[in-house]
Amino acid sequence: MAVKAVQQIMLGTICKNETQSLETLKAIKAAGYDGLELNGFMIRKTSFLVQMLTKAAGMPTGKGGNFDWKGLLSQAGLSVVSVHEDLGTIQREPGAVIREAEDFGTDKIVITGMFRFDYSDKQAVANFTEPSLDAVDHYNRYEEDIERMAEAGLNAYRFSIEWARIEPVQGQFEKKEIEHYRKVLECCRNNGIEPVVTLMHFTSPKWLIEQGGWENEQTIDFFANYCKYVIEKLGSYMHYVCAINEANMGLQIAAISERFQKQVMANMQQAMQIPWLKRQRIRKAVCRWG
Repeated sequence: MAVKAVQQIMLGTICKNETQSLETLKAIKAAGYDGLELNGFMIRKTSFLVQMLTKAAGMPTGKGGNFDWKGLLSQAGLSVVSVHEDLGTIQREPGAVIREAEDFGTDKIVITGMFRFDYSDKQAVANFTEPSLDAVDHYNRYEEDIERMAEAGLNAYRFSIEWARIEPVQGQFEKKEIEHYRKVLECCRNNGIEPVVTLMHFTSPKWLIEQGGWENEQTIDFFANYCKYVIEKLGSYMHYVCAINEANMGLQIAAISERFQKQVMANMQQAMQIPWLKRQRIRKAVCRWG
C-alpha cells in the first residue's frame, strides 16, 4: 500500500478566519499531503486561556471550533487520518473524544504522553542536570508496551523514528537501528495496531545542529535524504507517515521571541525618556517596596 502523508498543524489558534485556514489547507495539499491529523483543541471553540495566551504572545487568537473544519477539509481535498489529544482530556472526557474522532470519519486517536529524547552525543546527555536516561525504556520494552496497547483496546500507535539513531554521522546510516524500527512496526502489525510514524519530532542529530540546524537551507536536502532512506527501507510497513511534527511551531516560537525582544527594547526606550529626577524617585520606590 502506498504511504499516506499526514501533516499536523494547529490551525485553530493561528488562523484568523476560514479563508486563511482554507488557504493553509490547500497549501498542505499542494505540498503532497492527502491526510491531516487534527489537534483536538483545534476543532473545538478556542478556550479563554488559549485566547489570552495567544493574545499576550501577539498571535491571532483564531476561532478554533467555530470554523467549519469538515467543509474546509473537504474543499481542500484532505481527509482526517487521526485526532490528536492530550492524556488529561482523554481521562476527563473519553466519550467526547471518541465522538469527535468518529465525527471526522476516523477511529484513530493519538495520545500525547511522555517520550524520550535520544542523542548521538552521550556526553551531552551526561551534562544535563536531570537526564532522562532510559525513562520508561520503551526502546527495549516495545513488545511488552505494544501488547498492552492491544489489550487496552487501542488500534493505532503514533511514535517517532529518531533521526540521530538512523544517521548518527552525516551520510552514515545505521542498519541496526533500521532493523529495530522494522521490528517495532512488525510488532504493531502482529498485534492489530496501525502504526502512525513521525520522522521528525523536534529532535535532531548533533551533526545537523553543528551545521546550523533548521536555519541552514541545506537541511532541506539533509532531511530529504534521511526520509528517502527510511521510506525505502520501511515504507512497505507504514500506511501513515507524518514528516515533521507541528512544522509551524519553529516559526511561531521565533516570531514570539522577536516580538518579545522588540517589546523589551521599546519599554527600555520609553523608560529612557523619563526625566532623571523622576527615574530616581521610581528607583527608590522600587527599592523601598522590593
